[in-house]
Amino acid sequence: MIINSLKAENFLKYSKLDLKDLPKEGVIAISGGNESGKTSIGEAISFALFGRTFAIDFDKIARAIKWGKESCSVVMDFEISENCYKIERQTDKQGYC
Repeated sequence: MIINSLKAENFLKYSKLDLKDLPKEGVIAISGGNESGKTSIGEAISFALFGRTFAIDFDKIARAIKWGKESCSVVMDFEISENCYKIERQTDKQGYC
């Protein structure tokens, strides 16, 4: 799977996250200080694909919403074997995806 773009709104650490034009080859490194949002990027990918994160189960997914906001969303464009896909997922404070 090749991730082409990842967008998130009000998801964990991010009010807005917009990663685009990601390279199709090589390794991508994410660096930054403690609590800067590195893990939140992996959590956003997990939420997009599975409706949960590796730290938050389905029944508590509302915890992924940025503090003080009503809902969050993640959009991910990716390729598998040259086929392109787009997945969008959102949740609100009641945990409805």
